[in-house]
Amino acid sequence: DSDSRCTIEHIHLLKWIREVVRENSALVDIHCFDSTLSDYEKGMANSLIDYAENHLERKILIIAGNAHARKIKNITQYGHLTFPMYLEKEFLVYTIFIKYSQGSLIIDGVDIDITQLSSQQEDLSNYFDGITYIPVATPANQIKDLTMALNLLK
Repeated sequence: DSDSRCTIEHIHLLKWIREVVRENSALVDIHCFDSTLSDYEKGMANSLIDYAENHLERKILIIAGNAHARKIKNITQYGHLTFPMYLEKEFLVYTIFIKYSQGSLIIDGVDIDITQLSSQQEDLSNYFDGITYIPVATPANQIKDLTMALNLLK
């Protein structure tokens, strides 16, 4: 997976979230989800809807890549619904895009300026309810081996 979804820093974020959960179990639940449906976005939305319907008292924070989290106004241009669009039918959904002023990402040993990524350069204001600006992104290092990622989570 060379699209940077599995980085050492992402693993550190998950570990930090796990610690928050341990310290505040009454406040935070963590659920990972995936989908085997051919309509992947609908499958993710269904997983979240199932959880939400059984935990109506909870607010839900979803961490997802921008291709999954964006709300598309012109579905014919994008080609498919994204999972927030499915969720909006039943829930209030607010999406935020994170935009970095500077930082780097190391993929396949190559140091990439994060501001040069297409998602950081295009105007995404029509796809997200808000944009959060981060002055400096901590350098992220890709993990290519799932076993290594799982070992880091221990």
